[in-house]
Amino acid sequence: MSASQRVPTSVSQAGPGHSELDDLRATCWRQEQEILSLNDTIVVYRQGASALADVIERLRHELVAARSLHTRTYTRGTQSEVEITLAADEDAPAVVSLAVGEALEHDHLASAVDAWRMVASDLTEEAVLRHGESNDVMLLLRLTHSPTAVAIEVLSP
Repeated sequence: MSASQRVPTSVSQAGPGHSELDDLRATCWRQEQEILSLNDTIVVYRQGASALADVIERLRHELVAARSLHTRTYTRGTQSEVEITLAADEDAPAVVSLAVGEALEHDHLASAVDAWRMVASDLTEEAVLRHGESNDVMLLLRLTHSPTAVAIEVLSP
């Protein structure tokens, strides 16, 4: 086998003492460097994809929160009415409990506020269970209160 058949012409001009083993080592080193470069590229793409997934998840939560909670407050004399529209998801009972607590805390005893919070939370939980957890199903909490009376409604579609 002649040298020109074993070694490409560009390598065969490398000079005497240059062997096919040297060519294979050089090829192996170049391929190893290329593999390392590709691995680095894959790591960068994975990090970018992970960061993008985190941003998408955060934006989804912000969208759900923005879409799921709308509050309106009306006051007529001593009577106040609070309406909250929220998604029927796993957080709905806790959100309703907080909203009821905030609405009633200034006009009623703490023990009464805690009882109304529990009632509103239970009503909301029943509505969520009835319709299934979903960001597409919306609930309406209507809380009407005065210094002497409280009415709570949880309406669903």
